[in-house]
Amino acid sequence: MEQREFEVAIVGGGLAGAALAITLARTGVEVAVLEKERVFKDRVRGEFLAPWAVPDLRRLQLLNTLRSAGAIDLPALAGRSLKPRTVATPGGDVSLSYSHTAVQEALLSEAHAAGVAVIRGAQVTAVEGSPGGPSTVVTRDPSQAVCARLIVGADGRNSLVRKTLGHAETVRRSDRVLAGVRLGNLPGDAAFGYFVVREDLGGLASIFPQAEGMGRAYIFMSGRDQVAYRGAGGFQNFVESLVRLGIPPEA
Repeated sequence: MEQREFEVAIVGGGLAGAALAITLARTGVEVAVLEKERVFKDRVRGEFLAPWAVPDLRRLQLLNTLRSAGAIDLPALAGRSLKPRTVATPGGDVSLSYSHTAVQEALLSEAHAAGVAVIRGAQVTAVEGSPGGPSTVVTRDPSQAVCARLIVGADGRNSLVRKTLGHAETVRRSDRVLAGVRLGNLPGDAAFGYFVVREDLGGLASIFPQAEGMGRAYIFMSGRDQVAYRGAGGFQNFVESLVRLGIPPEA
């Protein structure tokens, strides 16, 4: 079966891959994005954007895309003193808080509107080079395979593209555990979140409100492994760790 040919093929349609695809397509580059997920699932990952990154979003003309996906301003953070303090750039930009899955979908929709060939459910199995010619992104379903002069691996920490190219991988295991939960019906003021660092306890805790009363809470600490935050007692252990690290119980 003859593969479709593009100038650039991006393996991975997450935030980075989709943003790159949009930016290239707007300059007239023929781009394909191959994303393995047909529907994005909620996972523990970043849903807070620091103020100094907002000007970059504006330059890329993607800030409105995030806002349309429900991103909200988070102008203040409460630290160890629990007093909200404004966190902003000299130009007045503040942090953004958002749902990762909602932004992923919004960016891929924006990519499609910009002319990108967005291929969902693409199970990439290999990248094959061709001397003097385009490389091929091989997929489990041959009808989804593409050729391109440039292949970009935006497929995360377990990147198949990196493995295919034979690049060495360095793994450093932390003695701390990062855990997170998605929260609903958050009380209080959605205009500020918590970011509490406890050097004495070797960890930190945070709560970032999102739109419609939702939010994300994280802890990063030593002394417990991942198993402690799974199963029937996992959430209670998580809440206890939040409070121990300095988040007020009423939050």
